[in-house]
Amino acid sequence: MTTPRPVQVKHVRQLAITKQYLHHHNVTTFEPIVSAMGCLQLDPISAVAKSHHIVMWSRVGRYDTDTLHDFIYTQKRMFEYWAHEASLVLSDDYPIYRHWMHLYPDGNVYGEGSSRAIQSWLSALGDEGAMLQAHILDRLHHEGALPSRAFEANGKGGVSTGWTGNSVLNKMIDYLWMKGLISVARREGNQRLWDLMARCLPPDAPHHPLSEADVVMTAVQKAIRALGIATSAHIKAHFTRRRYPNLEDVLMKLVDDGVIIPVHVMNGAKHIKGTYYLHHDDIATLEYIEKGGFAPKTVLLSPFDNLICDRKRTEALFDFSYRIEIYTPQEKRQYGYYVLPILQGDTFIGRIDPLMERKTGVLIINNIYAEDNAPDDANTIANIRQSIEHLGAWLGAKSIRYPSTLPQGWQSIAK
Repeated sequence: MTTPRPVQVKHVRQLAITKQYLHHHNVTTFEPIVSAMGCLQLDPISAVAKSHHIVMWSRVGRYDTDTLHDFIYTQKRMFEYWAHEASLVLSDDYPIYRHWMHLYPDGNVYGEGSSRAIQSWLSALGDEGAMLQAHILDRLHHEGALPSRAFEANGKGGVSTGWTGNSVLNKMIDYLWMKGLISVARREGNQRLWDLMARCLPPDAPHHPLSEADVVMTAVQKAIRALGIATSAHIKAHFTRRRYPNLEDVLMKLVDDGVIIPVHVMNGAKHIKGTYYLHHDDIATLEYIEKGGFAPKTVLLSPFDNLICDRKRTEALFDFSYRIEIYTPQEKRQYGYYVLPILQGDTFIGRIDPLMERKTGVLIINNIYAEDNAPDDANTIANIRQSIEHLGAWLGAKSIRYPSTLPQGWQSIAK
């Protein structure tokens, strides 16, 4: 049995940040970053900007969001599918998703309750459902990319109370998407234009089928490499979330084959509970970090950033509690509507509650919060101010409005 390698939690954090390209680096192109991350979560809210736009800004700095749209939808380097949530995923990873598409809505993968509900809904539709599927696919085949409303004139969008409670049409589109028969050809604002899956992938996208064992083996390695060091629970919650059958057996085989190594995460002399895993190909990067090679920077993160999307992992490794309060009534919010954490080096030192007021061109910072024991030296203050200014410049803000009250020791941020 392989003896677990001890790694200090500080270095676990630094490796995760490095693997997520949130350290100081010189990469300015999308390809290596999204390849390392595996996916970008989608979210329709744009109180500041679209989440995946912010995620990329945190890594490459100021850029034209049209170039990211071109990378995704014109070059077709990514496509929309379900990763840990609804996400942009790599076209190069299509064989992984293809396997789960073909199985949808298998109860062993998607849960018996969900599977039964979908199957019951399809059964209740009967011939109407089959006709609607054929109608959607036929129109896309002959007409190309269409928004969902393009199908409504055919009388197929009646209201249903089954499955998700949306219209039959919208649910059928979701079903065809999850089955991998259609995908999003492009977006116009929040509107998705659907097309046949084959047209949403580049000509060089791999299409070869993989066995379930190979799918899981590949996905586990991609999840570990994206996270840096991870437990089985972290893997289950990341990348192809909850689609890791026989995970413990797969981990054991990868350890036996020397592909991954077990790790004990240490906080000083104290062992943090759980067995973590490190990919063999990242040992050199970890050793470099352990020798002082970590390149820190201060950066603001999207609420849906991959580094913090697993809230339990974030608390365990970063000692940072973060909850999205978008759907929390205003009077019950602790921090704000769309709060961006402040990451300095390997520590979350605070958070800001911003709003981009596009009509006036003002970036409003409603509140700034400092974590307990957050530093208040001149360098920290300058880094926070610069991060906010860089955000404003990227958003095209004419000015930045700071709150009248700032945390003790951070008052000069607004000066």
